[in-house]
Amino acid sequence: MSKGAIVAVENGTTNPNLGTIVRLADALGLTVTELLEPDRQNAITVVPHATPEPLWQGDGGSAATLILTVPGRTAVEFWRWALAPGERYEGHPHPAGTAETVTVLTGALTLAVEGRTVEVPADATATFTADRAHTYTAGPDGCVFLMTVHLPHSR
Repeated sequence: MSKGAIVAVENGTTNPNLGTIVRLADALGLTVTELLEPDRQNAITVVPHATPEPLWQGDGGSAATLILTVPGRTAVEFWRWALAPGERYEGHPHPAGTAETVTVLTGALTLAVEGRTVEVPADATATFTADRAHTYTAGPDGCVFLMTVHLPHSR
């Protein structure tokens, strides 16, 4: 990220997109949750799924919401995604050692990682190394999926 982009985020003069938020968290060695909500210290945390605001919204009504991050030696982010029919999200490479899992709840998802494309139907889970560019594309009926991001760094 450029110094100007970081200054604009710090000064509140820009509204960063999901890619910028992820890159900033990665550069600081933080999870997205730690970057946005650094004071979560409770032994038990309950997060109603309607509470968090989406961090990404597509043109067709799609949305990605970070539900929570499980802290520890290797933090795990827990996301809920809803993609409108045919909508696509292009994920940026994460730091080396990052893995993602996607569990499709409804519809079907096309997952592409470095030229390899697989269809993930409802009631199926896929996992991949996420330190490379990857895309999610909803099938003709759209899809809802849960995603975990297993980060190699910790605070």
